[in-house]
This record gives sequence, C-alpha cells and structure tokens, in this order.
Amino acid sequence: MSRCSQPIPCSAFNNDGSIFAYSVCYDWSKGAENHNPGTAKTYIFLHLPQENEVKGKPRVGAGGRK
Repeated sequence: MSRCSQPIPCSAFNNDGSIFAYSVCYDWSKGAENHNPGTAKTYIFLHLPQENEVKGKPRVGAGGRK
C-alpha cells in the first residue's frame, strides 16, 4: 500500500478479511479553520490484502486502548 496524503479516520475489514476498506480525508483534528473544502477531497479505497501483509503480525488494539 502507498502512503496517503491525508489522514485515514476510518477503516475496516469485511467479514472474511479478504477486503480492507479505508477512507482518506480531512479528519477535523486541526479544526474548522484548517479545513479547505476546495482542496480537501474524500476518498474511499478497497484493498485486497495479501497473506504476507497480514499473516503473523500482532493485532492492532488487541490489548484495548491505552
């Protein structure tokens, strides 16, 4: 996967883990004064994960939030 030019505020796998969906957009962390609707586009991407991208890596958030 390539690096995104904006934050990824939301992502999820489908039920069997064969598709990873994620959105790339302004996430409002810098407030309304930094939002530029003319240049800040929202994108939704679908990625078909390869086994070497996910196998054997620890789950993110497996221990709960800290």
